[in-house]
Amino acid sequence: MPHQPTSNDLDQDQELAIAEMISDWLIQINSDDAVEQQSAQDAYQQWKTEHPQYLHIAQKLEMCFAQMQLIQQQPSSNKTVIQPLLQSKKKKTGKSRTTKYGLLLLAGFTPLALYFQQNTPTYLLADIRSKTGEWRTETLADGTQITLKNKTALNIHYSNDQRIIELVIGDILVNVAPDPSRPFSVLVDQGSIRALGTKFSVEYQIDHTDLIMLESKVLARSSKHPIKDGFVQERQVKAGERIYLTHDGIHTMPNVDIQNIEYEWKNQTLVAEEQSLTVVLDQLNQHHRGNIYYDKKKLANINVTAVVPLNNTENAMQLLQNALPQLSIKHIGGYIYWVDLSE
Repeated sequence: MPHQPTSNDLDQDQELAIAEMISDWLIQINSDDAVEQQSAQDAYQQWKTEHPQYLHIAQKLEMCFAQMQLIQQQPSSNKTVIQPLLQSKKKKTGKSRTTKYGLLLLAGFTPLALYFQQNTPTYLLADIRSKTGEWRTETLADGTQITLKNKTALNIHYSNDQRIIELVIGDILVNVAPDPSRPFSVLVDQGSIRALGTKFSVEYQIDHTDLIMLESKVLARSSKHPIKDGFVQERQVKAGERIYLTHDGIHTMPNVDIQNIEYEWKNQTLVAEEQSLTVVLDQLNQHHRGNIYYDKKKLANINVTAVVPLNNTENAMQLLQNALPQLSIKHIGGYIYWVDLSE
């Protein structure tokens, strides 16, 4: 029988993920929306009944939330420090991120440093951004359409003679509107991509930028001077081709199946063809609001062929369980999954 996680098994990241989930419920339970209150209360009580091994975390956060509410009722001179953590709680905007992280901080968890590490000022202040698990399409003033995938942020720099998108973080699909008088470019740390056609995707990461050409062509330029041996400074990329822009120059990757890439963007999926299970789980984890835990070494030799939904973790996990019966997938609430081999 698969090992059932207990409170003693949790590492710091797992404990924090459970604490964040509980904090979300507590904030909803104390919202101004009666329907939201009741729904959250029911879900929270059911979770506590099903997972008594985590009640000590719940009790600690409940106590801290009560303390925060008491402080809020005190004269202003006694709540100078705590007020910024509470001031947005009653806004009609769903769960208050500020309140949640303040609650966790008071409870002895330390998510604030983690929060600002994961959400840098450049991300938070970007012109357009999307959250973890979110897919959204924006139509810019010139008619260009940009789809943001998962946690993505970009800045728009348009002028009378050029159109520049600065990709801060994440993954975008660009469908460029024609404008011969104003060339269109995407800027990343490792270089630039100038559109000579219409449709392409760009995924920016710290060590490289992944460019996939879907229609027509672009001109990619590396910001590296001089480039490293085996790399090139500039290259025209045509439909079906893929390159990495790195700090060493441009690296050519194997060609892609355009239909698969377009299907993935249209349907918010991952098309896996004999793909390593750990790679699939990595992708799911990036799109999941909580955490998916697994041992990469134990799962390293397992491949999967499937169309995996990235916008619904529960369905994706059920699909993987059906396709790979040797897996043991444990689910805690809406946020945390453990994936292991059945014993």
